[in-house]
Amino acid sequence: MIAKSIFCFTALLSFLPSQITLTAAQSMAKSTFFLTALLSVLPNRITLIAAQTTNIALNKPASMSSQYSGSVASRGNDGNTDGNHDNGSVFHTQWANGEWWQVELSDPLDPSEVCSVDHVTVWNRDTFGYRTAGVEIELWNGDPDDPASSLITTGGPLVDTMTQTINFGATGVRYVRLTRAAGENMHLAEVQVFGSCGAPSVGAGGDPHIKLFSGEQHDFHGHCDLLLIESPSVADGAGLSIQVRSSPYKEIFSYISEAAIQIGGRVLTIGSGGKHAIDGVPQILGETGPLVVDDLHQYPVQSSATWKGRRVYKIHLGDGPHGKEEIVIREFKNWITVSIIHASAANLEKSKGLLGRFPDGALLGKDGKTIHTSYDDFGQDWQVPPGDSLLGPGPFLDSSCAPLQALKDIRLRGRRLGESSITRAQAMEACKHWRSQMENCIADVQVSGDLEMANAGPL
Repeated sequence: MIAKSIFCFTALLSFLPSQITLTAAQSMAKSTFFLTALLSVLPNRITLIAAQTTNIALNKPASMSSQYSGSVASRGNDGNTDGNHDNGSVFHTQWANGEWWQVELSDPLDPSEVCSVDHVTVWNRDTFGYRTAGVEIELWNGDPDDPASSLITTGGPLVDTMTQTINFGATGVRYVRLTRAAGENMHLAEVQVFGSCGAPSVGAGGDPHIKLFSGEQHDFHGHCDLLLIESPSVADGAGLSIQVRSSPYKEIFSYISEAAIQIGGRVLTIGSGGKHAIDGVPQILGETGPLVVDDLHQYPVQSSATWKGRRVYKIHLGDGPHGKEEIVIREFKNWITVSIIHASAANLEKSKGLLGRFPDGALLGKDGKTIHTSYDDFGQDWQVPPGDSLLGPGPFLDSSCAPLQALKDIRLRGRRLGESSITRAQAMEACKHWRSQMENCIADVQVSGDLEMANAGPL
């Protein structure tokens, strides 16, 4: 039977494109035999993309605008999808305008925890289901009733059906609220939120793209050295500083060409082609020395090269509440990406720089007071003065960090990308594994004119 199956799979693949993408659903266990046989034929022609299958709303704190009888809010995320109200698994509000139900996804005692939401699945009540029509799903970065919170995105409206799924792909989420403007009861059997929660991964890389603590991303194209982050709390007060160099590329574009990581008085600089040094002393890839602040604070630097041509450097800052807190620097074809994984409040709560205020990602200026509304102004504010650069003199035409006027002209930038030797469709195919950061990848591929830039990986 297996031989016949593999023969069929082989014949099928001979008529299909060179790459197949399969999405792993919750029922993947039933398909194990099929996938095993298929992978045994041509494993290099198959990419598995794991679907988000963790319900991060399950048994989290829930509340609602009002309550009908004993139908409490916690019934909406107790894991029971039974739509029969009499069986005790349906939450139910009173009849009024603006009724809502919400769940708090992140840990209220951990300000560093935020969540990514892939999709939301809603299970309706088995009677009076028409009342669900018109309900909208809101994703918030904080309590919706707190004026300091912001609405991230909205999905819906829902329709009258027993179960339905709304896709999001959002980051920086702490609350999910279901709401309706019209006067009516709201009642549902279950609200499932699929995604993941943890400390945010932040950083900068590529063209260059910057990911804030909030999970939001933006680009900044000034040609200068930039302060990515500075924190006085690392190494019991010795401090951490990360600077990156945004160098000119094809006149109007830019990319991160170098990075410097300073802990205490020790500085690791990383450039192209595997070149890196500690305090100016060249290091050998795979044999990089540690950043030794003192006897109690020593930070080993792991350096390696991958089979895809990436050079990777890792600095372990400690074991935080969400796992290993690390600084990861990747260099691929001379382009550099810097990420901080599992950022913790213990190390970064008092940080400042281009990654925004911890943990909400607000565009806090160098003066500690100004909240910028322009990414260009924010980027220029965090320019490193030439005399303070850990990277030495740079390839800049002047001391200004202002993005070139030509780059601000969206039409010119679009025309330059349109003139790329790589079409958008080709870039999308190469970049599909970047998922929510696909647009960043497409820009990098088209700017560089190199499909392999997709192998640099997302932030």
